[in-house]
Amino acid sequence: MDVLCAGAVDTQSVADWGLAHRFSDPRKVAYRCNLMYELIIKTGFSAAHNLRGYEGECERLHGHNWKVEVVVQAERLNEIDIALDFKVLKKETNAIVDRLDHRYLNEVPPFDRLNTTAENIARHIYEELSRRLNAPGIRVKEVRVWESDTACAIYHEG
Repeated sequence: MDVLCAGAVDTQSVADWGLAHRFSDPRKVAYRCNLMYELIIKTGFSAAHNLRGYEGECERLHGHNWKVEVVVQAERLNEIDIALDFKVLKKETNAIVDRLDHRYLNEVPPFDRLNTTAENIARHIYEELSRRLNAPGIRVKEVRVWESDTACAIYHEG
C-alpha cells in the first residue's frame, strides 16, 4: 500500500522534479513509500559451548539459556489481514533452534568449524530462517540472540 511519507532528498532532485517552488525547505519533500508490518517472536534454547581462541573463562566449557528474538517484515496483509501466521514463524524458527537445544554447540554444524559466538549463532539463525521464509513482500529483518539477560548480538543485512 503506497502512502505519502515525509523525508529528506537532495535539492537537485527537488529541482529536477519541478517541485522546488512548493517547499519552504527544498531538501524536504513528500514521496511515495511502502507501509511495513513487523512481527516479532521470542523463543529459546539451552546449550553448552566454549569459545575457541578466547583468552579467559569463556574458553572453558560452559552453557547458557539462550533467548532468540526474530523480527520479520511484511509489506502487506493477506486476504484475512495477516502478514505471516505466527504459527508458521514459530514453527520455522523452532525447527532451527531445536537443532541447537541441549547440545554441545561446538559439535553442531556449522559451529564445528565456526566459533560459537552469539554473533555467529544470530547470523546462522538469520540465514537459515531467511531461506525458509523470505518471499516477495516478506523477509527476515533481524535476529537477536541473548546469551544472558544483559548481553545480546543482533544480525541483519542491509
